Amino acid sequence: MARTTPLVATALACFALAACSSSRSPAPATSPAQAPTAAPTTGGGAAPDVAITVDASRLPADRRATFDRLSGSARFETALRDQMLKQGRRPAPSAQVDVVVTAFRLRSTATSVWFGAMAGGDVLDVDVVVKGDGQEVRRFKTGAGQIRGGLIAPSAEGRFERLTDTTAERVVNQL
Repeated sequence: MARTTPLVATALACFALAACSSSRSPAPATSPAQAPTAAPTTGGGAAPDVAITVDASRLPADRRATFDRLSGSARFETALRDQMLKQGRRPAPSAQVDVVVTAFRLRSTATSVWFGAMAGGDVLDVDVVVKGDGQEVRRFKTGAGQIRGGLIAPSAEGRFERLTDTTAERVVNQL
């Protein structure tokens, strides 16, 4: 009996860790003087220009290569546009939304399966600048992170998709 107690305690600790929140949302970093630029839409109309770039000075080369290999910019732009349509919110057609990827980490499938949450989390953080008529209207930071892995979400592709979708949702919520 004494031998099973540590096993049970270890199993409970693993389940508690797995049940922890799998995503995070950095606090919005906006100036109080900045006004929201998005308004509910009824569909139609042109979408704003969206530019996705990667800050090479803040992102190590291997993580940038992974982001590029997964077509990160194109997939994230698609996720942003999908969220704008889904939520019915988007900036005016003349607006420019500049998104800069400032932090990115995606564990390999093997690392995720073998080590799960102990290998750290997957992260996608962005800085967003919304411009209207050439003037900066709004600036904020947001992102998403998750510790899912192992047998729950083993695929790096699937975990990347979740990161981009969650981050896009948070960006659109703040437009």
